[in-house]
Amino acid sequence: MAQSASKSCDICMSGPGRNYCQQCDQWMCGSCKTLHLRSKISRNHCFLSESKCGPKDKPLCKEHDENFIFYCIDCEIPIYKIEQGTEKYKSDIKEAIRSITEDGKQIKQWIDQKVRALITSLEEKETENLKTIHLIRTGLKDDLDKFQKSHFAFTETQKIADATKLLNQFKRLQFDLDVSGERKSPVIPTIKYNKRIYQNEKYSLYLETFLHSKLVKLVL
Repeated sequence: MAQSASKSCDICMSGPGRNYCQQCDQWMCGSCKTLHLRSKISRNHCFLSESKCGPKDKPLCKEHDENFIFYCIDCEIPIYKIEQGTEKYKSDIKEAIRSITEDGKQIKQWIDQKVRALITSLEEKETENLKTIHLIRTGLKDDLDKFQKSHFAFTETQKIADATKLLNQFKRLQFDLDVSGERKSPVIPTIKYNKRIYQNEKYSLYLETFLHSKLVKLVL
């Protein structure tokens, strides 16, 4: 939608703006229009005259009692303010809003699908990882049980080996004792001595005892 204003030239700001450039959306006086068309960048621009952009015999808006200052080229009607708009402009805005809303819904649905798919994938991976961890823990527990059983069996084997060794030693000792018991004890000769006291020896022994007792008294 292009809009124009019945005012002075938008370029020099002094001459009357009676020529409207559709590409630049500007009103120009005759001199500025000539210079504009001579410029390399704007030589192909199209101009509309003031007579085609807005009739001069209707300067006031009958509905609002205000001067027309803009002219909608698309709708080919004058308007007194930009906010007033036109039916086609409003229709375009509504269509744009509808399209944006529809696109937004589609984008939201696409994002929701991606989010749900990502969440589902993460949940599946979580379940799979938990199963793997459970299998690893079960395997480690089984290995630990096997190790403990092997260690217990080894300990018991050592005990049996020690007991067997001790039993063999006991059997060997018992055998040695049995062999010793079968041997005959050696005959040890007995010696007896019968002391004979003669008559003279009796007197001598009596005398010696008597003298010894006397000697003890003298000493005391």
